[in-house]
Amino acid sequence: MTTSTDDAAMGEMGLDTQADSPSVDSGDNATATEGDTSGGETGDKYVPYSRFKEVIDERNSDRKAFDELRSNHEQLLSWVHQEAVPKLNKIDQMGEPASSEEEYVDPLEKRIMAQEAELKQLRETQEQDRQSAYKKEFNRKVDLVCKENPLASPAEIMDAFLKNPTDSFDFKAAAKRSHETALRKADMLYKKRGEVSKAKKLIRSTPASLAAEKKPQDMKDARELARAFFQNQQQ
Repeated sequence: MTTSTDDAAMGEMGLDTQADSPSVDSGDNATATEGDTSGGETGDKYVPYSRFKEVIDERNSDRKAFDELRSNHEQLLSWVHQEAVPKLNKIDQMGEPASSEEEYVDPLEKRIMAQEAELKQLRETQEQDRQSAYKKEFNRKVDLVCKENPLASPAEIMDAFLKNPTDSFDFKAAAKRSHETALRKADMLYKKRGEVSKAKKLIRSTPASLAAEKKPQDMKDARELARAFFQNQQQ
């Protein structure tokens, strides 16, 4: 008779694989059916197979499940080494993060970052408003002092302020200096133009010029030309 794997295993464990067969004595069957555990008192060596068949089946089932898990594990390792690892190495070489879209961000940290961005934007807006208001006030002060000093140059006032950019900057004094500078320049130009005009007048009053306009006919005409020349020089 052929012996199965389970029968061999039970034989090694000291279990009677033929305990439920028809050839077993009816007295032993009755004892096994009633669940009597005092077989040692009758001198029996083997325990009935039916009591441990369920254990053997569970062991075989667990072994089968373990073999399946081991096979799946080996397949997964093979896939990781053949597919995942090369892709990760390629991503590292490209300098890109592996799955940046799936990176976890703490909600609290995300909220803090959003608040910091809003605060930065608010500060920039306030700074722009402050600069706009300051520029408007600066232009108002320049226009006011320029009305009091018509010849003052706004550009010169700005240059003076940039040399001393303080809250105590005296706009009136800067405008007055610019106005006086313009006056001096105008006066110098006026004097220069006057000298040129006087020189032209003297040239026209020289004896040669007068003679060119009207030649003396006699001594009387010559005396009149000389008198006119000296009068022009005295003017």
